Amino acid sequence: CGSGQLDVLLAAKTKSSVVAIDIIEDALLAGLNLLKEVGLNGQVSLVRASVFHLPFRDSIFDVAVSTGSESAAAYSGAPSEVSREVTKDGILFIDFTRMPNLYQPLRSIKGFLRYKESQQKRSKGEKTKYFHYGKLGLKERFEQELGLKIEKIWRMNNSPPIGGKNLRILFEKTLGKLLSPVLARTILVEFINTKKQNKI
Repeated sequence: CGSGQLDVLLAAKTKSSVVAIDIIEDALLAGLNLLKEVGLNGQVSLVRASVFHLPFRDSIFDVAVSTGSESAAAYSGAPSEVSREVTKDGILFIDFTRMPNLYQPLRSIKGFLRYKESQQKRSKGEKTKYFHYGKLGLKERFEQELGLKIEKIWRMNNSPPIGGKNLRILFEKTLGKLLSPVLARTILVEFINTKKQNKI
């Protein structure tokens, strides 16, 4: 949940009860201060936990949200733990770094080369923790292995990773919409949980 901005927005817009999770204590303290500031203490609960060991029973949540570009629920081994706690026919929103993407070399030459290496391994039938975040890779990993049906995919973060917030928002609303098939650095995927329990 980081410092809680998305949790506050979700709670305010949907009137739902929200459980916000982070492993970093300072992030949760920032979230607590934000909740006090906006008066949503009772509607949002803050929990310190690892995405790999969540302290909740199976099928407890209707919706799970993990965002932030390379979000925690996208880490290798995390999706099965996150989806375990979502009800059958419940919804998961998870965002992923879109690979390859035009801006990746600007962010991390090493990351781009690692992705290319994992592509070669996969073409030889070898397993690798890096998987293709395109539709085929998502289908293989999430639909076939975890029983999470892909409902919708949005392309996001089209603006160059430079400039101020206002400039980036302006770009997203104009050229970004048109050029998202080429420029998007992130994809947000809506999954529906088709299993009561997912064990991998």
